[in-house]
Amino acid sequence: MSLLSFDRFVQQQISNVIENAHANVYQLDDILDMMNSEMIAPGKKAEHQVLVPVGRWICYYLVDHPNKGRCHYFQIQPDASGKLPDRSEMEHLIHAFEIELPLKNEHILVDEENNEVKISLPFESQADTI
Repeated sequence: MSLLSFDRFVQQQISNVIENAHANVYQLDDILDMMNSEMIAPGKKAEHQVLVPVGRWICYYLVDHPNKGRCHYFQIQPDASGKLPDRSEMEHLIHAFEIELPLKNEHILVDEENNEVKISLPFESQADTI
């Protein structure tokens, strides 16, 4: 297990990405446009990306999901050695993005085809909304 270390440069990238995400929240129509190649996906936009010195690439954005409400979305690609983050690294990462919600297995998807981890984390847990 190795935890990511975020220096001031990476922390500044994270702050910029968070600010941009809150200023540009995606809606369901935007997601459909992305799926139909009518809109550029957040992962291809520099303002949603953080590059960590170990070679890890992180994309962060917000979506107003029709069934889950507003959600944090992450796409995380492997580090320079080809390793995807483990659970403790994912938890450390969401805390670095100032998210204090519990990370549950249902929030994590390991996309083998694209060799990345995807996290979809609702602003409120399901237990909070019942």
